[in-house]
Amino acid sequence: GDDGSGVEIGIGSTKKFLQSGLGGYAWMGFRFRNHDIPTTFFASVGLNQTIVFNKTVKSIKMSFGYRGLEDLGGDDIQGTLWDIQYSQRVREAFHGIEGGINAVCCNDWLLQYYMDYRFTGRNALDGTTYGLYLSIPLGGRK
Repeated sequence: GDDGSGVEIGIGSTKKFLQSGLGGYAWMGFRFRNHDIPTTFFASVGLNQTIVFNKTVKSIKMSFGYRGLEDLGGDDIQGTLWDIQYSQRVREAFHGIEGGINAVCCNDWLLQYYMDYRFTGRNALDGTTYGLYLSIPLGGRK
C-alpha cells in the first residue's frame, strides 16, 4: 500500500513463574522501512495460564496483555472527511489490550482464538480485531 519495503527486528521471551502454569510473555521490536516511511517501535507484555490435560486436548493456554505501536516520525492525516490525504509518511500510534485462548490437540494441531482492542490511537482506528487460527503440522509425529 505504501510502496515501501524494509526489515523488522525483534526479541521475545516467555517465562513460566509457577508450577501451576502461570507465566508471562514480552516482545518488542523495530520495523525499518525505505521511501521516508517512519520507523516503527512495537511491544507487547502480558500474563498467560497453561492447563495441561494429556488427553485428546493436550493443553489449553489463556493469555491477556497490553499491546502498543508507535511510529517514530511522520505526519498526521490531512484533509476532510470527504477528501482524506493519506501519505506514506503518516505517523501511526495505538495502545490496546490483547487476549486469546488456544488448544493443542493430541495430533499437535493448534486451534487459537485471538482478539485485540485498541482503546487509543493516533491516525489509527479504534476498535477490535478478532482472529481464529488453525495450525496443522506437516510431516511425521514426534
